[in-house]
Amino acid sequence: MPSIQPETDNAPTALSWKRFSLVFGVLVLVFIAVFASFGGLLEPRERIAAAVVRITTSGLPAALYLLGAIGLGRLGAAFWHNAAEKLPLQAGFGLGIMLWISHLLGVMGVFAGPLGPWAALAPVAIGCLMLAAQAGGASRAAPKLAAPHPLWLAAAAPIALLLVAAGNPPGTLWASEARGYDVLSYHAQLPREWLAGGLWPLDHNVYSYLPSYVEAGFLHLLGMTFAAPAASGETAPGIIAGDGWRLLSFNYLHAGITILAAWLVGRAAARITATREDGNTTGRRRIAAAVAGLLVLATPWTLVVGSLAYNEMAVVALLAAAMIAAWERDLPAWYRGLLTGLLIGAACGAKPTAIFMAAPVAGLLLLGGLAPRQWVAAIGGGCIAGLAMIGPWLIRNGIASGNPVFPHATSLFDGGHWSPEQIERYLANHHFQGGLADRLRLMFVAESSDASNGGAEIFRHRGLMHPQWVIFFPVVLVAAALSIARSVGRKPALLVSGGLVVQIAAWLFLTHIQSRFLLPCIAPGAVLIGIAAASVRPPGVGVIAAVIIAAVQLMASVRGYAAQNNGSPNAMLAFGAGFITGLPLREEYAALPPAEQRERIDQLSVQAFLNLVAPPHLELLLVGGSPELYLVRDAEYARVWDTSPLATIIRESPDQPAQWTPALRAAGYDLILIDLADLTRLEESGFLDPALSVANIEAWMTRHALLIKSWPEAGIYLLAPVDPAARNEEDRNPQDQSSQNGNGEERPPRAEPNR
Repeated sequence: MPSIQPETDNAPTALSWKRFSLVFGVLVLVFIAVFASFGGLLEPRERIAAAVVRITTSGLPAALYLLGAIGLGRLGAAFWHNAAEKLPLQAGFGLGIMLWISHLLGVMGVFAGPLGPWAALAPVAIGCLMLAAQAGGASRAAPKLAAPHPLWLAAAAPIALLLVAAGNPPGTLWASEARGYDVLSYHAQLPREWLAGGLWPLDHNVYSYLPSYVEAGFLHLLGMTFAAPAASGETAPGIIAGDGWRLLSFNYLHAGITILAAWLVGRAAARITATREDGNTTGRRRIAAAVAGLLVLATPWTLVVGSLAYNEMAVVALLAAAMIAAWERDLPAWYRGLLTGLLIGAACGAKPTAIFMAAPVAGLLLLGGLAPRQWVAAIGGGCIAGLAMIGPWLIRNGIASGNPVFPHATSLFDGGHWSPEQIERYLANHHFQGGLADRLRLMFVAESSDASNGGAEIFRHRGLMHPQWVIFFPVVLVAAALSIARSVGRKPALLVSGGLVVQIAAWLFLTHIQSRFLLPCIAPGAVLIGIAAASVRPPGVGVIAAVIIAAVQLMASVRGYAAQNNGSPNAMLAFGAGFITGLPLREEYAALPPAEQRERIDQLSVQAFLNLVAPPHLELLLVGGSPELYLVRDAEYARVWDTSPLATIIRESPDQPAQWTPALRAAGYDLILIDLADLTRLEESGFLDPALSVANIEAWMTRHALLIKSWPEAGIYLLAPVDPAARNEEDRNPQDQSSQNGNGEERPPRAEPNR
């Protein structure tokens, strides 16, 4: 059987790579300066300096983690010894293995012990040493790379934009993602909690029952940077200590995975473009790789998601590597199946929806490139490797809840600690309730919100035409048609197109239809565009068309970033998380006279007030919102799907708000932070626990609690569960000592909360 050789015939000299690297590096620095100078509170030069500091300090541990992962990938070199794309397979394999190791060490609780930092550093250091030896030519198996297409230089702009955006603390960017609400509520919050007690499901945060392999990577970063697990006296927990540089390293890890994903998608396009029928045309492969990788980076959804501490881009990266493994036609069927299954298993560890948003693409390529007689070996290898990758999560969940896939499949397995009402509410809101016509309509047509109270009607896209996809999917449609129309290479184009169709069908019928959940489609979609661009004759036409398409996508990304925070996207770039926590102001605030402290109170964020003003010994309960990530103090909370202590109290005495106050006191709560705006949003969406209805909360907080502090523009209220009789006594004696807070300072006068 003829083999497709790696691109070593035209391998560049060291000088050519040095020139490319130099030019690319200069371009990245120039674009960082440009994008960091966008609107903010300080002078442009200060924001540029801040961006550089963020990238070098917070980006360093993330970069070491990824380099270590790629180095560890050499452990699987025997599986791809004859492959054309050795280094991409090594990178994908290494990423999956490193995330698996992070999860395993986290479950074992290693990061929390005195040797935790050293245990965290060990696999990273070993991987980096292995990669250094490989790069230094210590191994004759070190793969050589073909000279990059000049089009890759255009990737400097979206990479720079991604790095600048990642330097902003979670909660300050991207309105389309509710300013990173998911980062605040679990992607970053869970590693903070796990650092103290190990990676294990938490009954107050259902998202801890997800596989969480990327979040395990975030936990690994905390371990290897010697983060303190919790507050100790005047010391903040390590994740938010100082300006929160460790927290920003989460952003940079996902941003680094995003860059890796773009390169892997490019290599997948190059591998699939090279077929036996048309030979190994190096130029065409280089065009396909550059076009596909650039399209991934330039698309706005990639910028938005990649700059947040999310997990989606790990799915894209591992899917791209699995596509390469599946189409490596010089490897035995068993090896191809094993590698593909391992990579898809790792993708499911990053996000379980990969089982239907990634597996179909890789599976079609795998089976389509094999004779039917080889399918059993390939499928067997894939199932064994995939199960080995995802097995630790299944075991962990099974032990914790009796259900290996909790909170799903509760009709087959145990419902865990949840009530039937919770299960029903969760499942109903994680599956679209409309019919086929409604689903198809939302793919292309914007839905409108009800124009209530005289407000303007708002339209938003949930599918393929979301503004953050720009023209990606229409271009994919044209590219698929062009690729399939070719007489040469038609089969792989058909297989990739078929995988994309299955992805969209799965999105339609197995998700609650949100545009972000289409992100795994960017891998096969960009591959099809790369194949089409490389197929057009003369070749320059395809490149020119690709440049125009990429420019349209990139301009939308830049425009979207520039519009954040009313034109000041970099407002928090220089200040970091410290502006939210208030910790850098602690000494300054404590030194102020009481009168000046009271004047400064209204300038503090919710978290800064709780960190600097509210006495730390008071027990705090959070209801709604996700402020806990930036708090120094301990606080009890429950995610919307879990049972809040306040909901339990309300159910014990329904329709009797006067009884809830002493019950809260008896439970030990001194302060209750109510995010009424968030509760209203959740109730309107059908997510909210009925016991926490806005009507119930308002009935209690307006008549049976003492208002300590309010942020009415944000709909947030801090209250004390004070007995009505004690409150009335306080009203009759305003100078009584009980009218003072724990600092001996006079409390703000009581005011009726308003929505």
